[in-house]
Amino acid sequence: MERPNTQEDLDAIAADVELQQLEIMRVMEPLVKEGEGWLIGKDEDGITAVLTDADDEKRSILQQTQPRLYGTLLSANDRVNDSFGCGLMSIALFSVVLPCLGLHWQLFHHFTTDVETQRFLEGLRSWWVYSLFAFGAFTFWIKVNGVIEGMAYQGERHDISGEASRCGFDKLQILAAIEGDSSVSVISKQLKLDRGTLG
Repeated sequence: MERPNTQEDLDAIAADVELQQLEIMRVMEPLVKEGEGWLIGKDEDGITAVLTDADDEKRSILQQTQPRLYGTLLSANDRVNDSFGCGLMSIALFSVVLPCLGLHWQLFHHFTTDVETQRFLEGLRSWWVYSLFAFGAFTFWIKVNGVIEGMAYQGERHDISGEASRCGFDKLQILAAIEGDSSVSVISKQLKLDRGTLG
């Protein structure tokens, strides 16, 4: 699909969209009751029309109009989100807690008899040192988590790209459709970081 290059092309597209919108509104007007909301979509299986509830938590348009694509994104989101794993989470937690406890309980003092080293270790036994160390360690593990999630996303990218292509969606259209949907927030973040194209 060629991209519009001129303002005339953009104006023509906008006019076509407006005419399409007016036609849909004309057809739907006798069918829709006051206060109702409907999501209208079309895929290879035909037209879908789903009644929405204004009180529902914000959901992706794709959930209603492209359930296969949304399901692919949802599955990928959970796998990417779980890629850090309980094992690495435990290592991260222990790497923060154990050194602080070792200093606080003077466990490291037993590994040296040097007076200057013990005096240095004693000087580290303060809450501001523990807080600074914990902040640094958590920052490090957050970065590690981001790298692992990015690698997991690359493993899911082929399936997402294939389903997006089948549904006629590109990356920017997917991002626009799932913005604000907490169920696919992790995959949304990875799509925003992805400099490549889908579909």
